[in-house]
Amino acid sequence: ASLKDGRWAKVNSCFQDPSCQNPDPDLLMEVTVPAGQTTANIMFNQSGNPEFITSRVNAYYHGTHIHNWIKERLPTFTAIDLPLPFSVNVVSTACNAGYSPQQISTGYLKSGSVVLPQTGLMHNCINMAMDTVIYHEYGHFLDDMAGGLSSAGFGGYIAEGWGDLMGSYVSGQPIIAENAIAPTIPGPGVFPRYANNNYQFNQMNGSYKYGEMWAGFGWHLRENLMNHYPGTGQRKAEEMMVALLAVNPETIIWAIFDLFLLDDD
Repeated sequence: ASLKDGRWAKVNSCFQDPSCQNPDPDLLMEVTVPAGQTTANIMFNQSGNPEFITSRVNAYYHGTHIHNWIKERLPTFTAIDLPLPFSVNVVSTACNAGYSPQQISTGYLKSGSVVLPQTGLMHNCINMAMDTVIYHEYGHFLDDMAGGLSSAGFGGYIAEGWGDLMGSYVSGQPIIAENAIAPTIPGPGVFPRYANNNYQFNQMNGSYKYGEMWAGFGWHLRENLMNHYPGTGQRKAEEMMVALLAVNPETIIWAIFDLFLLDDD
């Protein structure tokens, strides 16, 4: 078994070469299936593994999980049926992750430290190949495959919103990158974004804050439908928003308009 050859995720570790042109040796495991059996258990992620191994397994597992989660809610979204490259353990001075539309790939930085402008303090961060961060970056891939990303103006706002919305919807809770970044002095962990918010537009903010508007709208839609339709509201919200993502609205205003059209019965 190899993590580089997954059906929906191709994982490379890039610690030795940040460009990932010469990735680290693959994690390989050979398992013999006992006579008379057709299945076997393979465990890559034993307890106590270092981050360089755990990050690879996280990317493979969560990259596969979100692909299947989306297809269960919108089987016709065949544009995402390809093995998305995941580059993990990238060495950098920042605590971050990203999606490249030019290469159709995602990248996740190893643990490290950075001074955050929000606090002015040096903060440590864990390896960024974690569940909600992977879902966020996969959200950009979904947006791209639906018709192309826009990084400017209102298009950039909804692009970041889709990332946060996928992070919260797929994980079933509103915190994106929970405790991924923490102060070096004692205190609560710092998480970058929170879908359960009441953010209102402020022209002085950037695309990440504007994206919180869309994530907040989507999270509140989910909560309201769950309250109004106990037992079925969550799935209804998920199917509505995934179908809307596939329509590829260019702005948040157009997304709300298209959502009403999709739900018009």
